[in-house]
Amino acid sequence: MKFPIIKELATLEVISVGLDSTLDNAIELMHKHNHRNVIVVNKKEFFILTASDLLQLKLKKYDFSAKLSTIKLEKIPTINKEENILDTIEYFEQSLEYICAVNSDGSLFGILTHTDIISHIDPETLMENYRIGDLMNMNKHIQKKSSRHSYIFGT
Repeated sequence: MKFPIIKELATLEVISVGLDSTLDNAIELMHKHNHRNVIVVNKKEFFILTASDLLQLKLKKYDFSAKLSTIKLEKIPTINKEENILDTIEYFEQSLEYICAVNSDGSLFGILTHTDIISHIDPETLMENYRIGDLMNMNKHIQKKSSRHSYIFGT
């Protein structure tokens, strides 16, 4: 079975702003492009500012002329655009909605949602990988315990 690579699935119509932009600038860009989210870029790190975040900030009467760097934003993990869709399965253990697809130099290429990923992976493969992932996590947990015990007992 052939699995697509990330660049075939990523949404390229992403709007982004720098961390030094203001909330007002981000809102203006979101409105202009009719997007609910904007990616906030800080070098090779990516964060997301959502419409829901804006509502929370408005309720807290936050100053919208403030820079985005003053706000706690959710960091988005990245994956190289040349990777296989199966390489995203590890992110299912986290409660993330988005993954940034990046070019080889770390710059933003596009964005993937959980829906993009799930709709392109066979459910049977997904379940098999969950089980393998669970076993791998269990093995990591056992190794950590084992290394702690060997340290305690000096072996």
